[in-house]
Amino acid sequence: MPFSFSSTVRMVSCGWDFSVVVLNDGSVFSWGSNAYGQLGKENINSSIVPIHVDIEPIRSISAGLRHVIAVSISGKLFGWGSNRRKQLFVNTSFIKTEYYDKSKEIVYRPTLLNSELGSINEYVDCAAGAYHSVVKTSTNKLALWGDIRFFKRVSVVQDSSSNIDVENSYPIWYDSELFGSNEIEQVVCGWSHVLVRTSKSFSSTSVNKSSILHNFRLTR
Repeated sequence: MPFSFSSTVRMVSCGWDFSVVVLNDGSVFSWGSNAYGQLGKENINSSIVPIHVDIEPIRSISAGLRHVIAVSISGKLFGWGSNRRKQLFVNTSFIKTEYYDKSKEIVYRPTLLNSELGSINEYVDCAAGAYHSVVKTSTNKLALWGDIRFFKRVSVVQDSSSNIDVENSYPIWYDSELFGSNEIEQVVCGWSHVLVRTSKSFSSTSVNKSSILHNFRLTR
């Protein structure tokens, strides 16, 4: 079904049975199933046409299986949808009762997550997997949380364990040393793995016996 937005679409992301877009003006629209609150609205089951999500202008957005995380232009981190595997890592005490279903662990409205990861951080990018989420800070660090069964808490890359802040094992923090101290240019998630691209290489951590992060150098 054709649909005309008021502005050019700048970013798209698809979950299991829903989609989200960000327009050039930073506004967000969603459509599809809302069984887990993934459309960012309460009191609707689904929508076949895009509906506006009440959130401040967004820079980056990513849809997981049944959740969404988004980074605003001002550097704030938001999340909504399913939180059954803590993929939103949200403190439910800060959510209005009408926007949260405790029995189903569903967050129906975009909720600020900064306090969970440290309010001093400014965020610039994000990615959502099936049941996990990743964000990049302005200081070139990554935070990973949610279903982290397939990710190592202590790095064995280059015989070093200094790349991860083990005191904050949940979420897991990765600094740029893990990626050769290069600027992280892109991070994406699969079902249960993460890919990170820098200017000189890309790295992956995935489901295998060791869950070790593998580095691949780019050639031009």
